Amino acid sequence: MSYIDRKRFQEAMIQLCLQREPEYLVTVHFHNRYPIGIGEAERRMWHFDAMLDRAFLGPTWAKAPADRRAQFVGIPEGRRGGAGYSDLHYHLLLRPARRDKPSDTEKLLHQVTLAYEAKCLSTGSVDIQRLRGDQDKLRAASYICKYIWDQTSPGIDHFLVAPKTLTITSPSVQQVSSTLAVNIS
Repeated sequence: MSYIDRKRFQEAMIQLCLQREPEYLVTVHFHNRYPIGIGEAERRMWHFDAMLDRAFLGPTWAKAPADRRAQFVGIPEGRRGGAGYSDLHYHLLLRPARRDKPSDTEKLLHQVTLAYEAKCLSTGSVDIQRLRGDQDKLRAASYICKYIWDQTSPGIDHFLVAPKTLTITSPSVQQVSSTLAVNIS
């Protein structure tokens, strides 16, 4: 892939991130002393997604329409080396699930984070930052996409979009996705 193609892909990914209407930047860091593979990291991220939806929508969360469930784009980062990646972590741009009843979103996010750290990240951490406006959202999207085009990063092959029912409305994402044959599911 040429430099221009990589930069187009990066810009399209930034647009995809913004399209999901993020409210939070979340970093899930897996501990370096106990490295895990990218497949295990993805499994843990889908578990985090399920825990978020369960906390916000209740026990029937899986039956909720996709537009009410948590929306995020998750991009992994790490340095390739040996059998896998060192310093593996995911950056998520997250919009929590929509509830019928008003809720204390930050309190619920904190509770889910504590439960997730205890269950899935006994040696890792989760950091959540509120995005205050459009400039914050653009800055966060640019930040999480900084290495998406780098072929030594897991990002281009292992980014996640939740829920898995993705509708692409950005023409630049459609063009780049079809050109690069990116698997978004």
